[in-house]
Formats: sequence, C-alpha cells, structure tokens
Amino acid sequence: MSLNNLYRLPDEGYVAGVCAGLARRFDWNVWALRAVCMLMLYFFAKFAAISYILASIFFKKRYKSDATMRPEESALGNLQEEFNQLRERLQR
Repeated sequence: MSLNNLYRLPDEGYVAGVCAGLARRFDWNVWALRAVCMLMLYFFAKFAAISYILASIFFKKRYKSDATMRPEESALGNLQEEFNQLRERLQR
C-alpha cells in the first residue's frame, strides 16, 4: 500500500486527524480506532508517539469536503462515465 491512499482529516480530528483519516479510509469506527491508539500510547508510548507523528507528517491533508466526495462525483469519475458512454455509442 502506498502513502497516496492514506490521508488525515484535520477538520474531524482532535490532534492532527490521523485517526479520523484512517477510520474514513478503511471504513472503521473512529472512536474504536482512537481507543486502540490510546491503548497503544499507554502500553507502547514511544512507538505509538513516533508512529503518530510520522503519520501526521507524511499523510496528505484532506478536508471534510474532499473526504465526503464520492468517486462518481469527482472529475475522474465523470470522465470514466463519459468514456463508457462513448464506447457504447461506438459499438452500435
């Protein structure tokens, strides 16, 4: 998995939005993920803190308006739909 697929949501997060972005990306419950992160922070403080800091640096920022956009509403989704319609017309 590349880092291009991972993002953080600073609008919805408490610190940097890493948990909110991961929860949205993988369709997880954000509160359950935050609880797991807090447990990791308690038991593995250095590892968890460094991981969170690195994620907040390397994950791209996405804002609420970008994250809620469905693929079919994006420009690329519209282009794919138009291409499929053109292909159907050419096959007739």
